[in-house]
Amino acid sequence: MALSNLDLLYRQVLVDYSQHPHHYGELSKRTGVAQGANASCGDRLTLNVLVSEAGVIADIGWIGQGCAIHQASASMMCDLVIQKTVHEGRQLIDQFLQLVQGANVAQDLLGETVLLAGVQQFPARVSCATQPWHVLRNILDEEEEVPHGRN
Repeated sequence: MALSNLDLLYRQVLVDYSQHPHHYGELSKRTGVAQGANASCGDRLTLNVLVSEAGVIADIGWIGQGCAIHQASASMMCDLVIQKTVHEGRQLIDQFLQLVQGANVAQDLLGETVLLAGVQQFPARVSCATQPWHVLRNILDEEEEVPHGRN
């Protein structure tokens, strides 16, 4: 069976992100950090976020290991949310999680992450794509509880 152009693009993007992850590394200055692990497949991630006093995700970085889907998702997520407000970040998380669960959502703000919508066909891989997003949600939930005005 021949692969469609979309399938080829999906695979090419995953391989590229796996070999060249974006925002990979710990931040020296951060306002939030959280970890996540996927016991079923071994994906692990530590996410660092720096939120400005204005409530903007000023910097974001991650370290970890996992499958190509996990690494691509973490990289795409970081690309997508950097320079967004905490509120906007939370909205993007909600949209992405709905997308990979098969919901019909507006995709125009999700950038390349829409390529990960195909994981819904493989239920065991959905957690690979969503785990970084859940970790970010944990950090951003805490950010909303902390009054801004830090140094």
